[in-house]
Amino acid sequence: MEDINSVILRDFKSFAGSHKVNLAPLTILAGLNSSGKSSVIQALRIFKHCFGKDYSENYGINDIGHFDDILCDRSNTDTFSISIKIGKDNTLLDLNISENEKIDNYKDQEKLYNSFIKKTFYFISAHRLGPQVFYHTIENKKKLNEIGDNIVHFYKNHEKEKCVIIHPEAKTELLPDNLNAWMSEISPGVKLNFISNREQDTSRIAVGESGSPRKHRATNVGFGISYTLPVVLLLLCSKPGDILLIENPEAHIHPKGQSKIAQLIAMAASNGIQVIIETHSDHIINGVRVAIKQQKISNNEIAINFFCRNKENGLSEIKQIFADERGELNEWPEDFFDQSIKDLSILLSK
Repeated sequence: MEDINSVILRDFKSFAGSHKVNLAPLTILAGLNSSGKSSVIQALRIFKHCFGKDYSENYGINDIGHFDDILCDRSNTDTFSISIKIGKDNTLLDLNISENEKIDNYKDQEKLYNSFIKKTFYFISAHRLGPQVFYHTIENKKKLNEIGDNIVHFYKNHEKEKCVIIHPEAKTELLPDNLNAWMSEISPGVKLNFISNREQDTSRIAVGESGSPRKHRATNVGFGISYTLPVVLLLLCSKPGDILLIENPEAHIHPKGQSKIAQLIAMAASNGIQVIIETHSDHIINGVRVAIKQQKISNNEIAINFFCRNKENGLSEIKQIFADERGELNEWPEDFFDQSIKDLSILLSK
C-alpha cells in the first residue's frame, strides 16, 4: 500500500496559514517543547477519524478539547484544515472543519480513500502505562491500545507469528525469540513471560533473567522495560502497509538502548512499515544515522522535520533537515540537539 507523502495543516493550533510537513517511510519530528510536533500526530489521528464520515464533535482524541482549542487563535478564518498527499501521484485528500460542519473531498477520491482506510493505524502515546502488577482484560486483542493496557492479549494474539525484522541473535523467526532478543538490547538477558488468567479476567508480565529461575513482577524491574515493551512489540508485530505513530520512543531508556530502538525503527521503516516518531533524544537521531551508515535504511527513506516557534509572533515554523548516504546531516539549526555542545563549550572555557 502507498505511504502518506505529506500532511498539510492550515490554521491548525499553532500553525497560522498553510504549512506542509513532509513524510517518508521514517519521519522524525523534533524540536523544543510546545513547538508543534504533537500537532502533526494529532492531525493525522483526526484525519483518520473524521475523513469520509458523518460530522461529529468528537475528533477521535479524548483530551484535545473543542473546536476553539484546535483553530489557530491568530487565524482570520473560521475553519481549520488537514490534508494529506498519498502515493506516487501525490493525490490530495482534503478535510475542512468549522465549528458546526465538516467538508471533505471523499466523493471525489472515494476509491483512493477506500484503499487508504484499509491501512492499520497504531498510536503509542507518551502517556503509556508504566510497570503494572496486572492488567484487566481488554476486549480489543488485535490492536494495541495507545497506552498499552492490552499488551498481554496483543502479544498472545501474535505469539506464533514470524517477525518481519529478525534480530541477529534470535534463535528463530518467531515473535517470542525476537522480542526477548531486542528487549535484551535495553536490559541484557531479559526474559519476558506473558501470563493470562481467564477466570479472573486479568493478565500480567513476569520478568526473568538469563541464568536465573526466578521471575519478578514488572513493578520490581524499573520503568525502562515497561515503557519500551509496547514500542518494540508493535514494531515486531506490524506488517508492511501499517502506519505507526509513536511519541517519545526513548522514554526511560539508557542511551545505548535508545540507539538500538532507533535502529529497530529504521529497519521497520525499510520493510514497508511507515513510522512517524516524535522525539527529544539525540540518541534516537544518532541511532537512525547509524542505521543509514550501516545500510539498514536508505537516507532517501527518512524525513527529519525540525519545529520551532517564531520568537516574534509565537507561531510554529518547520524546517526540513536532510541526511546523506553516510548519515551526515546537512545542517544543525539552533536548538536542534545541540545542547551537549553548548554545555561542553561552557565546561571547557576558562
